[in-house]
Amino acid sequence: MPADREEKKYAYLLYYERRGGITWIAHLDLMRTFERAVHRARLPVVWSQGFNPRPAIEFALPVGVGIETRKDPFSLVLSEAIASNEIGTRLNEVLPVGLRIVEVEDYEQTKKSLMARVEAATYEFVGDGVQKLLEPLSTGGPLVVEKHSKKGRRDIDIRPGIRSFELADATRLIVSVNAGSRDNIRPDLLLTALSSELSEPFEWQALTVIRRAVVLN
Repeated sequence: MPADREEKKYAYLLYYERRGGITWIAHLDLMRTFERAVHRARLPVVWSQGFNPRPAIEFALPVGVGIETRKDPFSLVLSEAIASNEIGTRLNEVLPVGLRIVEVEDYEQTKKSLMARVEAATYEFVGDGVQKLLEPLSTGGPLVVEKHSKKGRRDIDIRPGIRSFELADATRLIVSVNAGSRDNIRPDLLLTALSSELSEPFEWQALTVIRRAVVLN
């Protein structure tokens, strides 16, 4: 292709869900799974330039091991325009059990990365006894956890990052929190903070954690 001829690009925003055993693969392996699926679906993905070219696929927010998703976004850039429903159909035909594209829409790319657009996430915690966590959520007091970073350990109050919460029923608690590269409240940090406020030990590790949505600005 001549150097002065820029390749035409078509960007899409895809939303996926994952359930079952595949929730136990790490985020890097999840990314590779989608890259292979794009190749097997014969979608004309655009590749980056340089010594280590990568397919133009960007995930909004990494997902932890063991966490299910219902509508997590990632972007895909193609060199040809393809109908949104066809992209979803072709990927779902080759994705492994437990992974499924639930929606595809056109996406207008900007200088701001998809990850930089993340501002919140909604989690659902499912299991017996989850209603006990409603009390420390409702008090309004500090929820202090120890956070590790390259600068070392520090105590932070995650209370300001909790946006809303709702007990859907006796076994389902839904909480929306700040998320993204600057202010990200992981579900394990939230559950640790809430459990530490209870008078009796609570084994939150037995809960099923579902990320229901990622909010973009």
